[in-house]
Amino acid sequence: MLLTPESLAFLAGLHALGNAGFQVAMAVKMRKDRSHLCLLGLIGIVSLGIGIVFLTHYNQPARITTQALSGFEFLCGITWIVLAFRLRR
Repeated sequence: MLLTPESLAFLAGLHALGNAGFQVAMAVKMRKDRSHLCLLGLIGIVSLGIGIVFLTHYNQPARITTQALSGFEFLCGITWIVLAFRLRR
């Protein structure tokens, strides 16, 4: 099974959309705490936008797709770390 640049972009788009849905659902569930709501809502909207970009620009070369995907995962990782430290307090 080969992973073509188109299928990589498609999988990255689905991952970003799923991540966005999870983050927005978590923001709705935690809506009593306004600071966490803003952080999760913001990153959920960013994830939704990135997922749509991945799905609409699927014809990009594999290198650009993997660089964009790694940047997106880095951003999401930092967001989850910040949220974990805020929830710990």
